[in-house]
Amino acid sequence: MSVAGKNLKYLRKLRGMTQEEFANKLKIKRS
Repeated sequence: MSVAGKNLKYLRKLRGMTQEEFANKLKIKRS
């Protein structure tokens, strides 16, 4: 896993987000 991937996983756990919620946030930022 890349460093960025590890950081994203850590941040997601830190915020207590589910993968689905995290994906939804990414979609909003990309659009």
